[in-house]
Amino acid sequence: MHRTQNLPSPAADTDGFGSVTPADILRGASTYLIRHGWNRGNYYGGRDTTPFPPADVIGAIGMAAYGNRHHLYSPDAPPEGTRLFRRAFDYFCDFIGRTDPMCRLSGDQDIDLDLELSPYVWNDDPARHGLQVVMALTQAATDFDRTHGGTR
Repeated sequence: MHRTQNLPSPAADTDGFGSVTPADILRGASTYLIRHGWNRGNYYGGRDTTPFPPADVIGAIGMAAYGNRHHLYSPDAPPEGTRLFRRAFDYFCDFIGRTDPMCRLSGDQDIDLDLELSPYVWNDDPARHGLQVVMALTQAATDFDRTHGGTR
């Protein structure tokens, strides 16, 4: 090798997950819903044996973070997937709280704040449709990139 030749950089991130951002996971969730479908009421639709079932917004974020159908809050979940899931989930909660909050239902400020930021309530709203969910995930990813220094 000639001394002026640039050495190639590693193709993969050496710490395992540092280069994957919440925006990447949110875009992956959006793509997942486009390919496999959206549902209400459960993280995943279909049978328990369906490898790529329709998913609600949280299930889609989980599929993007873990790469497979996974119990999202399991203590034995892989730590890197859990970290990716939680960061994307938290950012999405913040995003919908800022851009599309649910209306106050109870008058109790603590309960209403939880409802406004809840992706579960947001996803299962009877007026919601799959295209809105896909668009919200994509917009949240774009918002993350905008507020955190853009794409790589």
